Amino acid sequence: MLVQGPPGCGKTEVVKEVVRDELGADPLYFSLPVTNVEDLCAPVPTPDGTLDNLLAAPFAEPGDKAVVWDEYNRPKDKATFARLMEITQEWSLAGRRIKGLRAQIALQNPPYHLGRKLLVSRNTIAQASRFTVSLDIAPDDIPANEWLIANYGPVAETVLEWWKNDIDDEGRAWITKRTLERLIRLHGRDLPLDIAKIYLGDGEYAPVPLGALEARLARRPV
Repeated sequence: MLVQGPPGCGKTEVVKEVVRDELGADPLYFSLPVTNVEDLCAPVPTPDGTLDNLLAAPFAEPGDKAVVWDEYNRPKDKATFARLMEITQEWSLAGRRIKGLRAQIALQNPPYHLGRKLLVSRNTIAQASRFTVSLDIAPDDIPANEWLIANYGPVAETVLEWWKNDIDDEGRAWITKRTLERLIRLHGRDLPLDIAKIYLGDGEYAPVPLGALEARLARRPV
């Protein structure tokens, strides 16, 4: 399955939770910007002088398993992506079948978000054809508000009231659910809130004023 959605909407956590519910175990999780696929196996000499490929322990363990490839369209380099294609196409690693592999889920951000180009590559037809299902998700598809309240209580309710009532639609698009959690946690440490916003580079953060939120939170003790 290929899942695409904007950054910070919660797709990674939802997918991990679905895998836990279905398999009773955490997924094998890899973030492609920092993953060398060739590190997942190693050639080992055999007594007859040939080489066998030793798989990384998580791939060789018994039982059902699922792989999550995060940031699928932002691989470390082209060679990494080329080697990944064997796993997604053949469900094998260095020619050895990955036993018990029940699902592969690739997560990625769209090429553009709120009019700004993200540093990701476009998928080709060859890449997309590896997947049985492709799914686009939006922030409204994930019940992150309920999760924030369940985990952070009244402070989360205050931050969500600000998010719903004090900023416009564009501001709500910039303040992702991941950003909301950062705001809550920074407030809990009595730290400046501005650094929670998405960093756009060159000293610029997402263009959303936080004065109204600070006023709301000032009425709650840290």
